Amino acid sequence: MTIGNTAAITVSAAAMAAAPKVDDCKELEKQNEDRRKTVEDTTADKRMVSKNGMDDQEGTTISSCKFQPAGGDTAQCASAHSSGRAHEMMPSQFVEGGSEEVRSGQEPVLCSGDQTHRPPYKQKSGHAEARILDQAIGKQKGAKLVFKIDWRPSSGGRSNLPCPACQRLMCIAMKECDHEIWLCDDDNKPQKLTEKECGADKDGNITPSAQNALAKKMGAV
Repeated sequence: MTIGNTAAITVSAAAMAAAPKVDDCKELEKQNEDRRKTVEDTTADKRMVSKNGMDDQEGTTISSCKFQPAGGDTAQCASAHSSGRAHEMMPSQFVEGGSEEVRSGQEPVLCSGDQTHRPPYKQKSGHAEARILDQAIGKQKGAKLVFKIDWRPSSGGRSNLPCPACQRLMCIAMKECDHEIWLCDDDNKPQKLTEKECGADKDGNITPSAQNALAKKMGAV
């Protein structure tokens, strides 16, 4: 497995059990908070710290993932930022994402043979969860992954949900690469991704009903 910048991928304090626990989500939440603090201390770039004049890093996503490869007894953690500038400035904190070919839609994502990022390619592949899946997970199969998403919309507030494009990518990882995927809700309870949250239309895009099912599971509606 090629994971690129290994400085941004760390060994976790402990491996995950058969299924992740609240402590795994708390560990990832702290990692997100620590990364936010690093951004705050490192840059005044408005694209990362004060978009639209707001002062709580709105308009950005930081996500962290704890993953345990198939057959492995050691878990690893990776974090990503929705701005590529964050990786450029803080490469020890954030993974960059996939190769140029993957990010431009010329090569398939993950272990799939024909699934690529959706256009606009660079934008979709630049989302935090996509960067983690493309770089830290790559072509491997059968891993256990738990995500803690900290999305702060430009209008304010916070969300633990992936966008539809990243939800689609997670579903590809689950269905084609046999990964087990959990997402941490607001109470830091891991919620497992299932077929119900992976319904797709004829073009392969996540349906509104599947989006709503995940939102309900995560307590967002």
